[in-house]
Amino acid sequence: MGKRLNVFILAAGRGLRMGKLGKEIPKSLANINNSTILSKILQRLDKVKKKKKYFFVLGYKYKKILGELKNNKIKFNYTLNKNYSKTGSAYSWYLLRKYLPKNKNDTILIHADIYFHYSHLDKIFSSKKENIIGSVKKLKKNTKRKGWVLDASKDLQVTRLRQKKNYLGYYGEISCINRFSYKSMKKIFNFMNYYFLKNGKDFTWEILLNDIVRNKILKIYTNKNFKKKNFWFNVNKPDDLIKVRTFVKTIR
Repeated sequence: MGKRLNVFILAAGRGLRMGKLGKEIPKSLANINNSTILSKILQRLDKVKKKKKYFFVLGYKYKKILGELKNNKIKFNYTLNKNYSKTGSAYSWYLLRKYLPKNKNDTILIHADIYFHYSHLDKIFSSKKENIIGSVKKLKKNTKRKGWVLDASKDLQVTRLRQKKNYLGYYGEISCINRFSYKSMKKIFNFMNYYFLKNGKDFTWEILLNDIVRNKILKIYTNKNFKKKNFWFNVNKPDDLIKVRTFVKTIR
């Protein structure tokens, strides 16, 4: 990897499954141990010893997120997904394409609603592979039935992205932290140009990347999974937030 890094953060979603809290704030601003999920993500990223440029896609109650970003005192650019309620994360990602030509660096793509141990991020950065879809090992029963998982070959090349459902034979749960080279990101954006025309805009980035893998447009790998003592949570529902808060109390 080069000395500089683009950080693309997807934070446009409404978080309908968060109930009452989701009506008040974006879920990335939910509080955990006197800090928001988004601030924790930025703290983890700050440990990566590279010069970073931050780019956000915002939508629902975006002014609240802007306030949080200013509190974190980072320099950033952002674009708005004005149709966040009718489009998926793949389209939010696509809106960041305008920032790529001027910043020909490797890119980290990350969701703004995950809580994770720094070691996972380090696994993704330490991989010598050009393109990485982050994944984590969890007990099968702890992976949600419709959670996104991936299949991988022995050399960790991703062969398929899919929802778990009832089939348990997968490598790991997708962690929503991905790394791509500049050339690969450019190919992905070019693929998006016609993919949206054919398939609409209301779907997740996992669906799009699965078609990229299936059509052999790019070789994409995953990371070696970390030890069970480390952690990763995807916060989609109030129960998820309770689990994170309970967990944090055990590691103080």
